[in-house]
Amino acid sequence: MRRTERVIAYSALAVALIAVVGQSAGLRMGAPAVGAPMGAAPESARLATCDIYSIVERLVESDAYAPARNIEQERVKARLAPMEDELKRLDSENAKLREELSGADSKDPGAQMKLKTYNANQSEFESKIKAYNELKAQLADGYSSLIVGQFAEAYQRVLAEAKKIAEEKGFTHVIAQKRGEISARNPQQLVEEFLARPISVSPADADITEAVRVSMKLPEKAAGASPMMPMESPRPSSDPTPKP
Repeated sequence: MRRTERVIAYSALAVALIAVVGQSAGLRMGAPAVGAPMGAAPESARLATCDIYSIVERLVESDAYAPARNIEQERVKARLAPMEDELKRLDSENAKLREELSGADSKDPGAQMKLKTYNANQSEFESKIKAYNELKAQLADGYSSLIVGQFAEAYQRVLAEAKKIAEEKGFTHVIAQKRGEISARNPQQLVEEFLARPISVSPADADITEAVRVSMKLPEKAAGASPMMPMESPRPSSDPTPKP
């Protein structure tokens, strides 16, 4: 998945999902509480780290969620296809008219008729593309809601698995901690990378990411397939209106 797509598709989701806290049986998952003195933690507390989001990403890309997105994508395409075909027809017809009108005699009745048809087509194109964009926005909102729902559900599933693994290993807390080298290319991304790593120093054996991934039978690396659906509007040719 390209970095730009991740920022557009996931930054809002990350803010919302980090606020979701899985709590049960005294095991806390998420960022550590701030303001509390280090000595306030009980001596029996053991902290684990886990790259929660990378596992969520792989789970959402898996067969557990991808088929539902594929079905919705096909439904969206089927709804938009007839309108796209009509818009392409109008634009193609006007492209032909522009070519025929190029250098035509303005007094020629045939040229005047073609110009009248051209202007009517342009007006119809503008009306239909407005309706198309309204429907596309409505369908895009529905598809975005599907993705948000999938990420929220996957997040809870990963938290539950992390809780189970942590308890098996004797940990009492799980801190969401991004793994890997920082690869930011601008200051904003750099701050995001810092904030995704709240634990500066921790033992290597405190990281349970791999144990959670293996337990959930997920691949070592994310597939890189963006769940977002490209939805570009047909655009009319940019040539100026012909004047015979």
